[in-house]
Amino acid sequence: MKVRRIIPLIIFLSGWEAIVRLGIFPAYLLSPPTIALVTLSQLSLSGELIKHIFYSLFRAFSGLSLAALIAIPLGIAMGWSRLADDLCSPLVELFRPLPVVALIPVAILWLGIGDASKISLICFACFFPILLNTISGVKGVDITLVKAARSMGASELQILRRVMFPGALPTILTGLRISLAVSLIIVIVMEMIGAAHGIGYFIWSAKLTFRINEMYAGILAIGIIGFTLNEMMVRIERKLLVWRPEVSA
Repeated sequence: MKVRRIIPLIIFLSGWEAIVRLGIFPAYLLSPPTIALVTLSQLSLSGELIKHIFYSLFRAFSGLSLAALIAIPLGIAMGWSRLADDLCSPLVELFRPLPVVALIPVAILWLGIGDASKISLICFACFFPILLNTISGVKGVDITLVKAARSMGASELQILRRVMFPGALPTILTGLRISLAVSLIIVIVMEMIGAAHGIGYFIWSAKLTFRINEMYAGILAIGIIGFTLNEMMVRIERKLLVWRPEVSA
């Protein structure tokens, strides 16, 4: 990680610390980051926060994985076949504008407040960024490469595997990266609404009982998790796309 990428983070945390220590903002409403980090360390060492993080990541990754398993093949089909695009586009455009929060009552009514409703909504929210990026990636593949493969006797399946998918992979990975962030947002919201475990539940519970330091420790944990997962995705992109210029975060 380049040092210059950490500088804005250091400035932000220093400013946050200063406004609390100087009394500009009351400490009972905003914990300084040093105290929040100490609290985060204590909660992590005790295992309490780790348990909640595990539940949240399980739900987020389950929903994201389901979305990817459905959206990537469908996106390839819609990008490759005019018939598939004509058949599926009306449904995609019908459901794509729906805000996930509007579907929360439906998910709870149908599936209850357990993991099924949370994972299904995460899947729904992650589905469209992956799908649309996959379609865009497939349609953006250089047609000259497709014609060259056909001229050498490649079958349609071989063209999909050897030309279309590798050509669309950068855009597909972008969709996955966007959806990774979306999955974390949705899981936190769902856990605040109804859950007995998870980082969203932990933050909401800390707020209700006025455990302010623990609340901000949970918020910091989300930021650290999101930052770490994004860095992991960047590294995966660099490994898979060695033929491209350096992928930036």
